Amino acid sequence: MQQTSSVKTSLRCDTRFFLFLIFFLCVFAAPYAASGATPIGYFDGLGSNGAIWGWAIDLDAPSNPLDIHVYMDGPEGGGGRLIGVTKAAAPRPDVNQATGYPGDHGFVYFLPPVTRDGTAHTYYVYGIDTSGVGSQNQLLVGAPRTATLPSTILRMDNGIIRVGVEPRCGGTIAEIVLDGKNLVNEYDCTGRQIQVSQYDGNFSYDPCAGCTGSWGWNPVQGGDRYGFGSTVLAQTATRDNIYIKTQPYHWMPEEADGGPGRPIISDVIVEQWLSFVPGSSDAIKMHLKITHQGSDYHTLANQEFPAVYVNLGFDRLVYYSGVSPWTGAAVNVDTARAGVFYNAAENWAAFVDNRENGLTVYVPGQYPYLTGFRIDDSVMGPYSNGFNYFTPFVPFEFGPGRVLEGDVYLIVGDYRSARQMIYSLESSNPAVDILPPFGFLDMPSAGRTLEGKVPISGWVFDDNAVSRIEIQVDGKTAGMASYGQPRPDVSSVFPNIFPNTGYVFMLDTTRYSNGSHVISVNAVDAAGNTAGLLKSVTVTTSNVNVPVTPTSKFVAGNRVRVRPNRLNIYKAPSGRKIGTQFKNVLGTIMEGPVSKGGYTWWNVNFDSGIDGWAIETYLDMVTTN
Repeated sequence: MQQTSSVKTSLRCDTRFFLFLIFFLCVFAAPYAASGATPIGYFDGLGSNGAIWGWAIDLDAPSNPLDIHVYMDGPEGGGGRLIGVTKAAAPRPDVNQATGYPGDHGFVYFLPPVTRDGTAHTYYVYGIDTSGVGSQNQLLVGAPRTATLPSTILRMDNGIIRVGVEPRCGGTIAEIVLDGKNLVNEYDCTGRQIQVSQYDGNFSYDPCAGCTGSWGWNPVQGGDRYGFGSTVLAQTATRDNIYIKTQPYHWMPEEADGGPGRPIISDVIVEQWLSFVPGSSDAIKMHLKITHQGSDYHTLANQEFPAVYVNLGFDRLVYYSGVSPWTGAAVNVDTARAGVFYNAAENWAAFVDNRENGLTVYVPGQYPYLTGFRIDDSVMGPYSNGFNYFTPFVPFEFGPGRVLEGDVYLIVGDYRSARQMIYSLESSNPAVDILPPFGFLDMPSAGRTLEGKVPISGWVFDDNAVSRIEIQVDGKTAGMASYGQPRPDVSSVFPNIFPNTGYVFMLDTTRYSNGSHVISVNAVDAAGNTAGLLKSVTVTTSNVNVPVTPTSKFVAGNRVRVRPNRLNIYKAPSGRKIGTQFKNVLGTIMEGPVSKGGYTWWNVNFDSGIDGWAIETYLDMVTTN
């Protein structure tokens, strides 16, 4: 501790002298400064906690935050390895005073796990010129520096496998070691490894972890995108158990007026219990509890529960996709590809090598789907920038006080043995339904002007069964939608799904005052889990004359049956005949009633054949139990 303190004092004196020099140059040499100047800055220090800090400015563009690149064990282009990227965008009033340039030009960055091996490494820190010309990049004054950083990982070990969590980064699982080989990718302490992360369906998230700036609410167990590890509130570890309690940072601190070196704490608490599965030498039980402590509302979205990053070399994605789960049927072998929903009908998937060994992940309460992707790299191992990734499909919404809690099993070795263990777990501990239905409100679109009767439609499905779908206007129930419309477009995205996932409700807008209204849809499953579907829309109603309802025999969404042997179907009430329906064909009332030509008409979406307007007299109500 004494040595660290004296080092920091020395560094502080060095940077003060350098700032004085910069002040002199800015005041007396500024009139002669030419464009194309290289960045200026200082690598102030490297702490025992792995944090490096300093500042940098590009005099050609002093108002722009400068990119900072960190190389290990050699300079850029001279054998050094790029291990970190951040921005000089943190407040440094001393720099402002000395240089005369306003803005935030400081940086703080926590070195990644590859540096924490108990070996001395040398670090080169560069200010990256805003011109994009590599020759203009500047090694900061004070670099390079050499330091030895010990590991901070907490471990449990049963003699066969070793599991390690990283308390510097929210207690993420950084190690699952079998035969001396770590399966988990830990290139990035805050964004990789095995951990949980939360999302909000009302936000858009770009495909590159926030590189475009398009991001939203996203507490991440590991920490933020600039390397700041989330705060661990409590931790205990024994040879057989580890408990971690974490309050995550937001991945993109700019969403809440933060930035590089200025992390933003979330209103979520993550608790994680790890233990070895009794009777097994190669399986870990991970119990997770995610509590939203805020009073705000975060809409339905797929949550990373968990995100799984496995090293290159375990490139074969194995899962069962079929209509006969839990029968031992042949598995599917694939490569993780972005934009694909894989049907994991037995709620497990594995990344394995050519010998079928790797990591199998079983989430009993998940939907039978997963998503993933792969990034290649010439470097192999846990510190490679390349990885294989997947996450199970776990839709959930975080309202005030909501809790998402469940189990995850991590099984090491041959996936075939892991599958047999999963079969045993499934039979002895049947999954509890903890997840709500998932779906979308398709029509009407936001901003539409509505009049008369209009269809409210979309799609929804559940991991078990949808019980009811409530249509709401301004937070009050307007009615129950009819469920079971064919949606082949949804089936094409989610393999082996129930094909009739569509719903429809005819909303009579004349029941509401003219003006702005919010339409939303709530879906409830057989277990009582409820969620608001994506996304609620704001529309405008505009009705001149409120029609008088001529009959109340049916309402929109009712199921009906054709009574006569043949029934004419029309394009409009008393309009042109467009076809014929036949006795006992079923359909759903979509619109009506309309009185015209002496008859009462209903618009019917028939289960087969032509759809259109039919005379009420020839339709019978079908009651459903």
